[in-house]
Amino acid sequence: MDRLTPIVEALSTRHLGTTDYAQDRGQMGTVTLADLDLLAQNSFPLCQRQLYNKVKEEHHVKHFGRMQLGLFLKGIGVQLEDAMKFWK
Repeated sequence: MDRLTPIVEALSTRHLGTTDYAQDRGQMGTVTLADLDLLAQNSFPLCQRQLYNKVKEEHHVKHFGRMQLGLFLKGIGVQLEDAMKFWK
């Protein structure tokens, strides 16, 4: 018990990975549909690039792939209207 007390008390001051990077958009603009092709090839992580290319080529991705790509697009600044156009 004596070993755990300092650890538990220190939890409130430690970084637990809850930083929301999407909140600080002061210097960044939004991403449009016209930007996505170039960004996908140059800046997307490999997993997102694969999902993006599959959607563009085959117009089909499984449910969790759509969820992952959709949340990624939201995180990089794609507006809701553009996301709706992308998934049509």
